Amino acid sequence: MCGILGPTSVNSSMGNFECSYDTAVARINWTRDEPVLACALVAENEWRGLRTTDQQVQDPSRLLRRLPLHDGAAADPKFRSPGSVSLKTGNIMTAK
Repeated sequence: MCGILGPTSVNSSMGNFECSYDTAVARINWTRDEPVLACALVAENEWRGLRTTDQQVQDPSRLLRRLPLHDGAAADPKFRSPGSVSLKTGNIMTAK
């Protein structure tokens, strides 16, 4: 999918995958249902920020990593990590 020597871009049935020079890790777009879950977290938290260490972020991160939405992506520890879920909730919170 992505090479160590440089970035590549791949189109597949799962969407577009892009790599950056510095990480060579695929960037996988969030499906429609994934941000809906993040939005529910923000709403349940009364539109306040959710930190990476919050259980309300830890549990959905584990759930998103187990879903069969992105072939093999969960092998990457950064994929839908608590940090990425927290960031997504922050983005949603500031966009209200």
